[in-house]
Amino acid sequence: MIWKIAKKELLLNLVTFKFTVGTILCVVLMAVFTFILLKDYQQRLEYYNQAVADDAAELRKARVYKNIRPIIYRRPEVLSIFSEGLEKRLGNSVKIDLENVPEIKSKYLEKNPLLVIFPTLDISLIFEIMLSILALMIAYDTVSGEREQGTLKLILSGTISRHQILIGKLWAGMITLVIPITIAFMVVLLILCLPPSVKLKDSDWAAITMMYVVSLIYISAIYNFGIFISCSTKKSATSLMFVLLFWIILALLIPNISISLAREFCVPEPIEKTDKQVAARHEAKRPYVRCCSVRGFKAGWSIRVRSAAALPEGRGGTSWLNWPRHQSCKSR
Repeated sequence: MIWKIAKKELLLNLVTFKFTVGTILCVVLMAVFTFILLKDYQQRLEYYNQAVADDAAELRKARVYKNIRPIIYRRPEVLSIFSEGLEKRLGNSVKIDLENVPEIKSKYLEKNPLLVIFPTLDISLIFEIMLSILALMIAYDTVSGEREQGTLKLILSGTISRHQILIGKLWAGMITLVIPITIAFMVVLLILCLPPSVKLKDSDWAAITMMYVVSLIYISAIYNFGIFISCSTKKSATSLMFVLLFWIILALLIPNISISLAREFCVPEPIEKTDKQVAARHEAKRPYVRCCSVRGFKAGWSIRVRSAAALPEGRGGTSWLNWPRHQSCKSR
């Protein structure tokens, strides 16, 4: 009996106008966003390869280790197409210098720092907005709509129980929502597999599978709450009003309020204090100048690291570059 109810609800959901429009709109937006994000990923990957090649060329020109200033670049993640997160906000390069504390720099923030205020446009945003609305639109009149039409009393007049009706409707709604989610993921993966520059590893496939499972859990939770509202109201119009209010709170208010509350309860330390602490630790760990001997004046300088006690008197605070060439340190 549960399967008969689920089959009836599934067929009714598939022929509705809201399901057809929601599925087509979701798939089209996913395809368009994937092309745009894929182009952005290819540009960042090209910048990364060019920067690594330029830095390697600069390192080959260096003849003294002290003059080497390597720059470490972070390779862009291909999964940023699904969820960008902090991919562009954490920085993409670090310059290693013996005299300075390494600092992460981001080319993205230098262009427009105000972009961090707005949410990132990625595939997870499509799921958060489009599929959540589709789930609520399918669920809001599942029970209240039949109550208004009088078909719910007709069904309950038989031998079927209420929990069987509810389970059947839940199954039908979940199967209905699995269809657009699966089609959208297949379209995205098909677009990602087309260019040769995108190479998905085994860990990437595992992460994509986890995203798919989490998306199903998220949509099922939204759909279950819509069923709850539909069961708690007598009219579908009232149910629609409550589900829209719930979606506004879930998708708009909670993300923005959580950021404000985090800033109120977790106040970060001033940047000046943090810089002073980093500078103090850096000065404490700065190595002393240690030298033993200078040999081969004509052939070139040969420096050997020895104890600081081996330095000549009065030379403890000077650099070895300022020593007279005829002087030397004690050797072990």
